[in-house]
Amino acid sequence: MPAAEINAVAISHAHLDHCGGEEISVQAEIDEVEYFSVHADKDDVRAWLHSAVIPPKKIILVHGEDDARGALKAVLEGEFSIQVQTPGYEETLPL
Repeated sequence: MPAAEINAVAISHAHLDHCGGEEISVQAEIDEVEYFSVHADKDDVRAWLHSAVIPPKKIILVHGEDDARGALKAVLEGEFSIQVQTPGYEETLPL
């Protein structure tokens, strides 16, 4: 997918919610990336990052074979000096 077709949108979100019977205030910013396929190859991901006005602070690669994700991680960390995580199957990551 060409980088020109990728569009990122930031949405501010604030509301009251309930967790375990307790009312909590949720303050969040939701970033939505439209037109971005999880099947993008290395060059598509690199083009997307080069076109980003504000590049992400962290990337989490969750799709693909372990060897391929590891190789892409090395490329992205080296080229963009960005933190890249490649969690294992059913691994939970804090956001």
